[in-house]
Amino acid sequence: MIETSVKENGFQGCFYESGSESNLALIVLTGSDGRLDYASQIAERFSENGIPSIAIAYFNTSETLKDLSEIPVEIIEHAISWLNGKGFIKTAIYGISKGAEYALLSASLIKQINAVIAVSASCCVFEGLTAKKRPAAVSSWSWRGKALPFISFSNYTPHFFINFLKDREIRFIDEYDRLLDTEMNESNTIKVENINGPILLISAHEDVMWPSERMGNLIMDRLKSKNFEFPYRHEVYQYASHVLCPIYSPVRKIFRMERKYRKECDISRNEAFKLSLDLLHKVSISIDMEAKV
Repeated sequence: MIETSVKENGFQGCFYESGSESNLALIVLTGSDGRLDYASQIAERFSENGIPSIAIAYFNTSETLKDLSEIPVEIIEHAISWLNGKGFIKTAIYGISKGAEYALLSASLIKQINAVIAVSASCCVFEGLTAKKRPAAVSSWSWRGKALPFISFSNYTPHFFINFLKDREIRFIDEYDRLLDTEMNESNTIKVENINGPILLISAHEDVMWPSERMGNLIMDRLKSKNFEFPYRHEVYQYASHVLCPIYSPVRKIFRMERKYRKECDISRNEAFKLSLDLLHKVSISIDMEAKV
């Protein structure tokens, strides 16, 4: 496996070749840390299983914006152009948590993305965060120079310390549920029906970071109501946490589900990874068949 660091055309990433011929490449986005650490590990796992992958840093590095605030979706466009230059015909995108929000949003705006895997995803655009994880009072994302509509944290009243002392885990789900009930509207909802390929949503029933199962169901309802033309699926795992990615992360320990059902959570992670690989291999095969016609 060959690893290539990339710092050009408006993005920073790390590309992993798979060692096998493929017309499809995968873009990998991690959560609200924004850096390459975990994204690179995930990209490496996919490349080891035949999917050439590039991990993208979208904030909080020397080459990117400091805050998770008005991050340009064009970063993904630049990454796709770079992959096209490497000979890849089509692109899939994988994101977890905030990265899943970015992945779904990017795919809704960029037609060159042909499949989406969104783990612990959001159905809306939420307010951005500063480097210190405080509300930034602006959108998380921008497109063509304009900030995108978002759900504000202005009425956000987190009980973080109370919940942490009570349950010994980070728990924001109640506040996000309230924000969805009161602030979600058409303007800040991601237009997933515009995505140009199949969608796989992966959630944990016991995700207490934010209501990914609920938001995944809202995405499914929207796709159904819009007569979405591509396959879409929402897989929910009983024994899992917000961290459903196929690598080890010490962040797992902050979730009670991970501490109580460690082996079961590992099984869920492996199954979710297999589902992701199955989708990507199917998309890759369909591309090869199109190329031969």
